Amino acid sequence: MGDKPDSRGRVTRRGFIVGVPLGFLGAVAVGLVSGRALGSLFGRRGHAEPPKGSIFTPSKDRYTQT
Repeated sequence: MGDKPDSRGRVTRRGFIVGVPLGFLGAVAVGLVSGRALGSLFGRRGHAEPPKGSIFTPSKDRYTQT
């Protein structure tokens, strides 16, 4: 019969306040390592412009207006 209450399995305010920034920093670290989080946010992945006359350019007569 101890004087201290049993705190196993409980989340305290102090533990929560410490855990939130650590979780956020962990998520940012995983995003940086994978390279997808910041790349899509800052628009680093743009569409490549094929050279004029290339076989990869879309046909102009494909989308004709009727």
